[in-house]
Amino acid sequence: MIKETLKPFKADIEGIVVESTFNWHWLVDLPKEEEYRVHLANPSKIQQYSGLKYSDDKHDAFWLAEMLRLGILPEGYIYPKEERPIRDLLRKRSHIVRLRTALIVSLQNIIARNLGVKLKANDIRFLTTDRVTPLLQENADLSLAGEVSKESIDFLARQINAIESTISCDPQIYSAPFRNLCQET
Repeated sequence: MIKETLKPFKADIEGIVVESTFNWHWLVDLPKEEEYRVHLANPSKIQQYSGLKYSDDKHDAFWLAEMLRLGILPEGYIYPKEERPIRDLLRKRSHIVRLRTALIVSLQNIIARNLGVKLKANDIRFLTTDRVTPLLQENADLSLAGEVSKESIDFLARQINAIESTISCDPQIYSAPFRNLCQET
């Protein structure tokens, strides 16, 4: 439907602006395939002008078009379609690392509160056997909390390793933004 709607105006369209939301990919890809100039608007960098009486999609579209016309549209990077899966995989890795870190900190706090012992994160993260649960064996509830936390930490570590083993950071394959992400992993 979008292709058919744009087709009669193709010669007059100087650019198409798509607002960067969680699902912008398909809306960018479609006009790019038809060789339109597509711009990805960065909403966090766009200031609404004062005096704007209406805020709806129609008025937002006119405002985006006006910024494009004036050459002041803040734009985001449009990742090439073929690189998005690796970017999404790296984002998933980052998410899992944050979850694992939260569990480690939580477990450190349980141990410190109840035993007065400060375990280093690496002592928890890299132990191959569960040495945490026995520390809490005096209290069945705390012991269970320790066991569940340690098992979850270990599970997430395996998932992180699985993602890392899948990712290839060959500079011949991926563009500069991905090489930078791969160096951070």
